[in-house]
Amino acid sequence: EGGRASRGKSVHQILGLQRKTQVAAMLAATEYPEDRFLVFATADGTVKRTTLDQYGRPREGGIEALSLKPGDRLVDVQVTDGTGDVVLATSAGRAIRFPEAEIPPTGRVSQGVRGVKLRGDEVLVGMVAMRREGDLCMVTERGFAKRVAMDDLPVQGRGGIGSVALPTMRGTGKVVSARELLPDEDLMAVTAVGRTVRVHGDQVVPGDLKTPPEPAVELSSHDRIVAVTRTSRQPQVYGGRGLA
Repeated sequence: EGGRASRGKSVHQILGLQRKTQVAAMLAATEYPEDRFLVFATADGTVKRTTLDQYGRPREGGIEALSLKPGDRLVDVQVTDGTGDVVLATSAGRAIRFPEAEIPPTGRVSQGVRGVKLRGDEVLVGMVAMRREGDLCMVTERGFAKRVAMDDLPVQGRGGIGSVALPTMRGTGKVVSARELLPDEDLMAVTAVGRTVRVHGDQVVPGDLKTPPEPAVELSSHDRIVAVTRTSRQPQVYGGRGLA
């Protein structure tokens, strides 16, 4: 635990990882039951589902969790109970929602299956495992943002092209982040030049699928958003199975 300005300790040193390894997700878990799953999503639109108990015996240096194709990378991992829907969002502002049950459970070293069909240089930028009432919040590289109620996203079959959830326009840039946003949460955006900006969740414009995004972060002409995370306005209490 450290202060706001403290340097912290390298995750590579703590976990014994190679320096070139990039951390894509961190999950809190105290138990590893067979009826819970890890759902993985990669940049090329692939999704994979594996029972959580297969990750309960870690080894020094980690264990293999996913086989990636050359050029692909892990975007996010979520803990689920296997009964809800999954939402995938792309850099072109499209989102697809489908039942998690359409992702066949596989072993740790498998590659997974297609979750969303991508076009051109489009990539997957975010995943939400639906288990509560929240909004899908999408943020573009030029600081535009928008949130859509999850229930407004039509349920489709896995592997389709989805629906336009954030209409990108000239000046908005591509979507770089898609997160679940709850009523008591804010966003923390990190820019390419190292600025960190907190955005109050209520300042992100709500709308339907056709509503255009609005500016949420003021950026200089040479800066852009590179990462976005959620932060709660209330103290967090973690316990049980680590599914908070």
